[in-house]
Amino acid sequence: MRRIWKRLRRLWRQSRIRLPRRPLGPGDLRRGDRLEIGACVFRVRGCVLLASGALVFSLEDLAGGPERRPVRLIVPLRRSGAWTLVRGGGRVAVPVEGIVRYGVPA
Repeated sequence: MRRIWKRLRRLWRQSRIRLPRRPLGPGDLRRGDRLEIGACVFRVRGCVLLASGALVFSLEDLAGGPERRPVRLIVPLRRSGAWTLVRGGGRVAVPVEGIVRYGVPA
């Protein structure tokens, strides 16, 4: 019993407990939100709904390199799974759990 109390006290005092959250959905992204994908941070600039049933978000790379290539995030509406990041002509499948969203204050 003593071990359990020690464990509970230690858990209670931890400052970085991350609770599970609802998976990110396409309806959660708004213009101005910041997205952290891996080591890169992007800002959502706009969104377009394609006839194929996918949303395409236009992103701005906040690292600000000398080359300004368009960055797009393709999000399927009807299917769960990985989203696609189109950057510099290459496509990378990104799991939704790997994207952290920092919302714009309303």
